[in-house]
Amino acid sequence: MEIEAKFRALTPLEPAQIGALDVRPFALAAAEAATHEDVLLDTPDERVTGAGHALRIRSSGGTHWLTLKSDGQVTGATHRREEVECPLDAELAQPPYQPERWPAPIGSRMATLVGDAPLEPVTHNHMHRVTWAVLRDGVEIAEIAYDTGYIEAKALRDRVHEVEVELKGDGAEADLTAITAVLAAELPLAPEARTKLQRGMALRAQEAPLPDLLLTDLVAYLCRRQLKRVADLHGDAPSEDDIHDARVGIRRTRLALQVAADFLPERQDELARLRRRLRRLSRALGVVRDLDVAAGLLHGMPELDAALTSRIAGRLMARRGEAVAHLRDVRHASRTKAALDTLMETEPPCEGPTALQCAGTVVWTAYERVLAGEAALASGESVRAHLVRKDCRELRYKAELLAPALGSATRPLIKRLTRFQDYLGHLQDLAMTSSLLAQDGDEDSEVRSSTLEALAQAQRRERARMSAMWQLVAGPVFRRRLAALIAGMTT
Repeated sequence: MEIEAKFRALTPLEPAQIGALDVRPFALAAAEAATHEDVLLDTPDERVTGAGHALRIRSSGGTHWLTLKSDGQVTGATHRREEVECPLDAELAQPPYQPERWPAPIGSRMATLVGDAPLEPVTHNHMHRVTWAVLRDGVEIAEIAYDTGYIEAKALRDRVHEVEVELKGDGAEADLTAITAVLAAELPLAPEARTKLQRGMALRAQEAPLPDLLLTDLVAYLCRRQLKRVADLHGDAPSEDDIHDARVGIRRTRLALQVAADFLPERQDELARLRRRLRRLSRALGVVRDLDVAAGLLHGMPELDAALTSRIAGRLMARRGEAVAHLRDVRHASRTKAALDTLMETEPPCEGPTALQCAGTVVWTAYERVLAGEAALASGESVRAHLVRKDCRELRYKAELLAPALGSATRPLIKRLTRFQDYLGHLQDLAMTSSLLAQDGDEDSEVRSSTLEALAQAQRRERARMSAMWQLVAGPVFRRRLAALIAGMTT
């Protein structure tokens, strides 16, 4: 039976703060430090966690340990659960995992439980642990551990600053109570009811809010995920989807960097420089994307003559080739490559506010900018409507960025934002295509005029829906839900 008390450090601690505690009538042995990597395993259909178990392989200093824990009881900070642990050969600590070859009793129990289903990592814990043996009359009765590091699942990270007190040997629960009373009185701690596995599974599901998630970690995660779309942009003729994905990735990255800069004044210059270097790449992607959209839109208008559509689209695609060549030059420019490498490879600092502390200000401020665009939409001017669309897109991207901190309540709001943004996007595509054709050098002005008129009629039909579509984001349903979400952060 494992009996331990778990606490979350409200602010990062120095190990010396724990080592200096007066825990009489007990004594603390000298601190020992180690780094370990934990891999938590399960089957794709969650047979292990679904049965209430936590299956872990811990690696540290060339040694490996296999641990099986079962669901237990949690009262305040105190966790009680069954635990079985045994050493594991290095060969068996690596995939493909073979529970039938693991030491008993863990191996036999897992082989029966998982059957033929493969075991695979579900979360990883990367920890630096400092421990102090708690002695009574020279005999260890408990251990205090201070863990710092992060839990990782699906490339998303949750920082850890935890203090644990685990009973050892002849230690009794009365001893645990006495030791934790000293810790709670002297250090900024709060009871932690969640296990590291539970925190990791929450990362995977991204259902519940993650109150301890640092803004810097969230921004770094988004940058790595979004810029992979740019890294995948290879070849002389990238597809429409490749261009779209890369453009969205750059936009989301630049917005995330701006959010981080607003809350990290000491890094504003560095983050602004990275945003500037990505802006040129974003513009080059935008030129190609506009040509793709215009060609696709013309092909999707049955009222236009097919031969006419093909001829105009052919000229647009010729211009696309020139735009792709320019994009390739920008993509491989030294400054662009340096910015991408920095964002993909640099570890974020373990500092700054949590994402939850920033979310209310970030999201509501962006929403107020969207609401301020009502008059611009009523004007019927395409340029002003496009600016509102940009504000709407910024609100959506910020909500999606902060969704791991806010929880699943953001989903219905994001769906509404997406519908309205897509509607404004279609209006913008019609206006942009009209602009491209107006600049086209087709000698047949009558053909160009008829095409422009068809586009103008499509724009008028779409604008007639504006009032109803605006209610998706400005109506009482959206406002109440967003206000309730933000109010819930402070309760």
